[in-house]
Amino acid sequence: MEQERIKIALIHCPAWGPIPPLGSASLKSFMISHGYIAKCFDFNIEFYNSSSNSVKKSLWGADCYNNWSLDYSCQTDVKFNQGSIININSLPLKQWADEILFFKPDILGFSVNLTNMTVSLLLAAELKKLIPGIFIVFGGPNAAQDREGNIILHTRIPDIVVHGEGEETLLEITKILENHGDFSAISSIGFLKNN
Repeated sequence: MEQERIKIALIHCPAWGPIPPLGSASLKSFMISHGYIAKCFDFNIEFYNSSSNSVKKSLWGADCYNNWSLDYSCQTDVKFNQGSIININSLPLKQWADEILFFKPDILGFSVNLTNMTVSLLLAAELKKLIPGIFIVFGGPNAAQDREGNIILHTRIPDIVVHGEGEETLLEITKILENHGDFSAISSIGFLKNN
């Protein structure tokens, strides 16, 4: 009997301007070319398009980074910076999670930068609650930074953070998951080992 192909959900959360997530699209194409099933979920553009012009201006403007940023003082919980005008209740996390779950993914891949790190962690936590044991990978420019990568890993939400270009690394991760192998052979990732 033929083994079912692994499905990979590639997720881009707000906020990242009203532009397509080219990194996720590139990963999707690469993984499909290697025989896997992959789908992009661009929740950034969905949230942007569903927002009023005043909300767009106050959340996607060039000087609005603080509205999306993580509260680094909180060690036990993921939440927005104290001065933020956005909060967890203003995001359709459950709706996004349901969309992803309908796809029935085996791997969740989040494209992370400073402005979407908090929302990515919140959505990943929601998905982990709904599917305990789902494998979560964070990659992108800020998952690769030492400070952010460590913070992301210590939330215990993602299983792995990817450093550098993600195509070959995601392929390696997927093959290791398929074969129940050891991740320590991959040089361009970070993960918690013995806490």
